[in-house]
Amino acid sequence: MTDELTSLPSATLARWENLAEQANHYADQAQSTNTRRAYDSDFRHFAAWCESHAFSPLPATPAVVAAYVADMAEQQYKVATINRCLTAIRRTHETAGHESPTTDTKVRQVMKGIRRVLSVAQEQKAAATVEVLRAMVDTLAETLIGTRVRALLLVGFAGAFRRSELVGLGRCREKAAHSSRRRRSNQDKILFETQ
Repeated sequence: MTDELTSLPSATLARWENLAEQANHYADQAQSTNTRRAYDSDFRHFAAWCESHAFSPLPATPAVVAAYVADMAEQQYKVATINRCLTAIRRTHETAGHESPTTDTKVRQVMKGIRRVLSVAQEQKAAATVEVLRAMVDTLAETLIGTRVRALLLVGFAGAFRRSELVGLGRCREKAAHSSRRRRSNQDKILFETQ
């Protein structure tokens, strides 16, 4: 590939480098900052565990990863946390150009056993009742912010929305406004072009 690039005209090479830079930018944006931070933290946890047991974290062997997740299970980590750590290990190995040890049959079998032993139904939080909602709404001040929060609580309760779904309602409105602006500008353009 490098030989192919060096034979390109300089303008084409500059365009190629720009596209490669843009591709890297989009790849970096594939996950949120918080997700990347969590994966980095999880891999550091794995690396520290490996160091304390005299193992290499990168590339790690399936036996080391299996022992790591078994140790996490013994320390009463939640299955979701263990899965997130496995994802961090997989992504770090793939990014470094190594085969992921997390897909090995041994690791998958250990995780299957951990899920069977540790998994319990996630604790469901009790839904707010009308009385609880009324108490929340009654404590809000008669201000613009209080009115906004009151509306969010009432709409959320009436629609049985999760927090993320309530946020999504605002995004839908923004997208609709953007879409109508775009439509209007497209119509203006069409009108302008026909006149």
